[in-house]
Amino acid sequence: MPHAGQIYRYTGAEALFAGTEATVDVDFLRNFNYRISAEYVYTYNCDEHIPLSFSPPPVMRNTLTWQKNRYMLYAEWQSIARQNRVDRNEDRTAGANLFHLGGSLNIPIGGNNEIEITLTARNIFDTRYYNHLSFYRKVEIPELGRNFQILIKVPFKKLLK
Repeated sequence: MPHAGQIYRYTGAEALFAGTEATVDVDFLRNFNYRISAEYVYTYNCDEHIPLSFSPPPVMRNTLTWQKNRYMLYAEWQSIARQNRVDRNEDRTAGANLFHLGGSLNIPIGGNNEIEITLTARNIFDTRYYNHLSFYRKVEIPELGRNFQILIKVPFKKLLK
């Protein structure tokens, strides 16, 4: 079912979009960093006096990072607020709290070149949640559960010189 079986009719309207992003970083105990960041988007259909469809919910991230020399470890709590500001015939979406862990290692390979290996574990508590902006939400297909990612960055351009 393309677009989750929904049929859309787009019309022009005078609208208001406003949003903000904010981040605060605090370094402490020499190797630690705490970062709190938040984002919010406000939408309003001036003609209908209701919110616009598919407006993202507010999101806040709290990240604690430890870094020393070639090593880095982090833990993150991502809090997604419920979305109750919806257009007509648009379902509300529950909020979620997600926890992520990760780390990286830089391996020198001569000169100023380094291979970076990163391993992340996202949604480690396997929280079932829906993305308010996803078409899959209508057919009750949740976002990814617990997942692991490995990233290996090799600087080929520098190696080939």
